[in-house]
Order: sequence, then structure tokens, then C-alpha cells
Amino acid sequence: MYKIMLIDDHEVVRDGIARLINKELEFNVIASIGGVSDVFELLKKEQPNLILLDLKLQDGDGISTAIQLKKLYPKIKIIILSGYIEPYSAEEAKRIGIEGYILKTIASRYLITSIQRVLKGHEVYDDKVEVLAETKAHDPLKKLSNQEFHLIRLLCLGKTSKEIADIMKIAEKTVRNYTSRLYKKINVSSRSEAVAYYMRNK
Repeated sequence: MYKIMLIDDHEVVRDGIARLINKELEFNVIASIGGVSDVFELLKKEQPNLILLDLKLQDGDGISTAIQLKKLYPKIKIIILSGYIEPYSAEEAKRIGIEGYILKTIASRYLITSIQRVLKGHEVYDDKVEVLAETKAHDPLKKLSNQEFHLIRLLCLGKTSKEIADIMKIAEKTVRNYTSRLYKKINVSSRSEAVAYYMRNK
């Protein structure tokens, strides 16, 4: 039986999806949580085969969370659930190896089929999600590593160096080194410029 974890900040959405998934004999929802704060503690006790992860969370960001999940638990498959089309986020999801990106408006049967396909090793991206295929080759954001992408998103969320170190599980000195390298890659000299650059080009 495949184990599924749900992460969505809307309880009614979680409950509805959990009921739908648990109707399938091959699936078992082992956890249904509203944010990212408890995710990594739960994963120390039991790991699912697949995580359904909301793109927008009250206490975090789906893509940044997915980057960290892929780093710590590369065997866990992830499907991003989004309430609306975000082409840039879909492109980021593909870039970091997320197996699926689907909209919450899909039919119930398609959700189940998508989970089945991802668990069998396929990628599933909703047809309505227009991934930005023609991004300029010289775009500095394309040169960022997954760690640097995670870092710049955390900077945009206003996290301190200590908070970033705790989230990324690295030393504060390493955060400073990553930040300096990030600034050079996108040709900025401060946090505010980095945040402005990312938001402008996102």
C-alpha cells in the first residue's frame, strides 16, 4: 500500500482530498497537516511514498519546501497542488525535479490517476499549466543552484540569516557564503536588491 502525506493550509481541502484518496485500496493517507512547521519532524518517524504539497502556505512556500524535501528525502515523490496557474513556479518545479504540478480544479478521477502515474515513475504536469519554455539563456536566475534558489526565496520571505541556517540546516557562515555567491551571480550588492531582482524577474 502506498503512503500519502497531504500538506495544505485549508482543512476542508485536506479533508476532501484525504477522503477521496482513502477510497482507493492502494493508498493510505498517513498524515494531513496545515503547514510546513511539523513536516520534517513527522518525516523522521514515517516517510510517505508521495507528498501532495500546496503551492501557497501560511507558514511557508511550496517550492522552497519541495527543494528541502528533495535534498533530504530524494526518494519521496512530490506533486504540487496549485489553486491557479503560475507558469514560473511550474518551471521551477520542473527544474528541481518535482514529479507533478496540477491544479486543484481538476476532476477527482484525474487526481487519482495523476498520483498513480507519478508513483509509477512518470511526470504529471497539468495541461493548463503553461511552463515557460522560452526563457532567455542569459537569465542569471537560470544559473542558480537549488540551494541558491532556496536561499533567495527565503530572503524574499524576510528570514534572518539564523532562520535561514536553521531551515536549510547549514551554518550561519555558510549562509553568508551562499549569499555572497548569490549576489555575484545576479549582479546585486544587497538583500533588498536581491529580493527586488527576484520579484521583478519572477
